[in-house]
Amino acid sequence: MIDLQTARRLHLEFGQPVTIRGINATAPGYWTECLSAHISAIPLPAKYLAMDLSAVSAACHRAVDGLIGADFFAGRVVQIDFAQEKIRLLENYRPEVNAEVLPLQIQALRLRVPVEVAGLGEAWARLDTGCASALHWAISSNTPVEEGSSQELGVGVSSLLIRQNAKTVRLGRLTLANISTGLHTENLLEGESGLLGAGLLSQFSIVTIDEPGGQLVLEGLSTHKLPSPKASGQHR
Repeated sequence: MIDLQTARRLHLEFGQPVTIRGINATAPGYWTECLSAHISAIPLPAKYLAMDLSAVSAACHRAVDGLIGADFFAGRVVQIDFAQEKIRLLENYRPEVNAEVLPLQIQALRLRVPVEVAGLGEAWARLDTGCASALHWAISSNTPVEEGSSQELGVGVSSLLIRQNAKTVRLGRLTLANISTGLHTENLLEGESGLLGAGLLSQFSIVTIDEPGGQLVLEGLSTHKLPSPKASGQHR
């Protein structure tokens, strides 16, 4: 995906208009002409959607020219080293003994992992490295609002207020307390009860998304960096 202003700066021609769906929101976009683009020597898909990413740039406090989608992870072992601020593409990966390994389910380029939220149960959540929030979760409309609940601004395809609660979350054998969780009264996406974002993933030193091996590997949890209930926003 490419920012509208960046697309205009590159003199790209806009084609068919489309509606882009995000968390409880939609935004207009356009298919653009085919591009030849690379990350280092790695070719990217030729088809691009153009949309206004100004809200994403504001959430990141810097200009964002584009987003890399889930198709980039297909057939690859992608390691995100938050500690050293690097991304590595590996031939294969064998987790360390003390690493936390979650099953990674792949369906039509959707990456999903099991997540358990205290009081709300366990379900499959979309793995979204482009979401700066820690966690989003679907609840029933009659679920009582806990004391201390607040509304925070979330940014995806558009800006909107999302009700937040601090929750205890289990990822495999790990129990993480006080995780800021955006609560929604309907499923975010079909077949998924939640969305696990970079706001939580970035609390680990290294995250390895092994699509061919069907595993998400989490290493080096920094307990002093766990997200506060005020964390919000989305970006890639």
